[in-house]
Amino acid sequence: MSEFSNDMLLMMDGPAYNSDEILRAIEHADYEFVLQNAMPHALAGNADAQCTIALLYEAGWGVQRDFLEAERWLLRAAAQNSALAWNNLGTLYAVKHPGLEQRWGEARKCKERAKELGFNCGEPHPPQTRLREKWIFQVSDYATNRDLRFLDSGNSQDRECVLPLRGNR
Repeated sequence: MSEFSNDMLLMMDGPAYNSDEILRAIEHADYEFVLQNAMPHALAGNADAQCTIALLYEAGWGVQRDFLEAERWLLRAAAQNSALAWNNLGTLYAVKHPGLEQRWGEARKCKERAKELGFNCGEPHPPQTRLREKWIFQVSDYATNRDLRFLDSGNSQDRECVLPLRGNR
C-alpha cells in the first residue's frame, strides 16, 4: 500500500470520484485503471472508493487476492455509515472466505445495519436461493469479465448488491 500513499494523495486535486467510469473499467477488466483512479479517493476517505478497493481485493482483480484486506477497506467505509459497505461486509462474511469463517455469524447484523441505513437489497441474507449463491460464487471465485456480464444480465438491483460501484439507488 505504501506505493500509493503520497503520490496518489497529491492527485486528489484532480477530478471527483466517478463511479460510472470505474464501473465501465471493471466491465472491461481494466483493473489497473480502477486501482489508480479509486485508490486516491479511498485513501482520502471516500466510502464508495473504499468499497471498490475492497471488491478488487476480494476478487483478486489487479491485486493479490486478500480477503482480510477487503474486510479492512469495508470496515473503513462502514465506520462512515456507508450502507453499501455494511451490505458488502455482510456478503463477505456470509461467503466464509479463508480467515473470515468465524465472522459468518456477523453477516446478518451487517445486512441489518445496511438496511437501517437505507440499503435495499434482496432478502433473505445470508443468501439461500441457488441463483444468489451462484452470483456470489462467481464474483468471489472466478472474477472474470465473462462473469461480470452474467451478473449484469439479471436484476440490476442484485448487481448493485454484489458490486460496490454505484451506491444505493
